Amino acid sequence: MNRVVLTDEQWVTIGAFLTAHPRVYVGPPELCRRFLNAVLWVLRSGAQWRLLPAEWGHWNSVFKRFARWAERGVWTDLHQHVAHDPDLQEVFLDSTVVRAHACAAGAKKHPAGRSPWALPRRLQHQGPCADRCSGLPAGLRAKGRVGGRHHAGRGAVARGTRGGRSRRQGL
Repeated sequence: MNRVVLTDEQWVTIGAFLTAHPRVYVGPPELCRRFLNAVLWVLRSGAQWRLLPAEWGHWNSVFKRFARWAERGVWTDLHQHVAHDPDLQEVFLDSTVVRAHACAAGAKKHPAGRSPWALPRRLQHQGPCADRCSGLPAGLRAKGRVGGRHHAGRGAVARGTRGGRSRRQGL
């Protein structure tokens, strides 16, 4: 079966709907059918309108008519009219639509719900700053630590504060 053009049966159904639609000018039926086939070609191929083959008409004319029908809601009405008779010859499933948990795919279950891919938490002695990674809330950490910064880089002056006075003042 040729999936590029409308069959005669499909055209009879769609043509009857379009001639009765109040916001559509059909014109000569063979030109309207060619227009619909051109739109279907663009939709099925995923190509740009400019790449429409000349046998389907001038690409800009087809696009303008397509846009006019979209503004007037013709495509929505047409879809609702033919939705009762779906064509299930081609059905596509995408992995973004059907998702399954790893255990549904046969993965082993791990004790206490921990995955072997989970990264272990940083231990206290591995942290960049022992004070920050001590595990205590900020209010319970030791006050007046040496160094006003967590990481004194090259050439940085380590200045601590005690009670708002600088260490350089000797207090």
